[in-house]
Amino acid sequence: MKIERQLQGTLNTVFTELIKEKGLETRIQPYLPQEENRADITLKNKNGKTLYFIELKDPTARDGKSVFDGNIVMREAARAQKNEIQYFGNCNFLACAFFDVKNFNDKVSVNEGFFTLSDIVRLSNNYSPSKDILNKLKSIAGFYLDRAIEILDHKPIKFSELDELFIFKIRKLIEVFSPSISSKIYEKYTSDKQFERDILTYTRQEDIGTMHGTQNKNNIQALIKSECGFEPSQRTSIYGYFFYHATTFLKDGGYLAYICQNSWL
Repeated sequence: MKIERQLQGTLNTVFTELIKEKGLETRIQPYLPQEENRADITLKNKNGKTLYFIELKDPTARDGKSVFDGNIVMREAARAQKNEIQYFGNCNFLACAFFDVKNFNDKVSVNEGFFTLSDIVRLSNNYSPSKDILNKLKSIAGFYLDRAIEILDHKPIKFSELDELFIFKIRKLIEVFSPSISSKIYEKYTSDKQFERDILTYTRQEDIGTMHGTQNKNNIQALIKSECGFEPSQRTSIYGYFFYHATTFLKDGGYLAYICQNSWL
């Protein structure tokens, strides 16, 4: 929470400076958080009408690991609806998201590549923003100011394409949850011999056709060739065939996501 508040203060200053730099002082006004029901950053037009607000989260906190945290997004959407505000943002400094409250599942603009977790940890230990940190905050402010200009100019908001959004969400979920899941699986793998044997049955291609419940490898190869139009390597691990077969259930232009071991790469 401390680093979140420290970055909020600096980002508010960066917003004000960038608004002046872009010559937008007569069009956009940043307001302090206590004036807007605890929203971390709020931007208004020259008449005092709220354009949107931004919720800031510490990426090391439980509810700050993803800008798509369900509890946070639902809470901020409810806040926006209550105050009759159409747009809101959620930012954990690693990534930024901008939502349309009327359809906050699909109408979302996202961007990333700002801070790293190492930046956050370093600033938590010694909050002394360098020029590089200030530039990263300026990039975050620039992302949100671009949305404000679109609103003021009555231009379509540049929401992310749905396929881009889908991939972004999946990637962020993997980044957030894969370390904890993999560590728990590894603990079970090293402590439970039966679990170890079960796991190995899904990684040894040599066991295909000999392990109970598996078909002859040639039959599986023929099935994949008929479904996918090519014949996979004879050394493909058992789990690999799930990938091939699953593609037959996809719609045109659909996506398939798996978490798998790095030997697949």
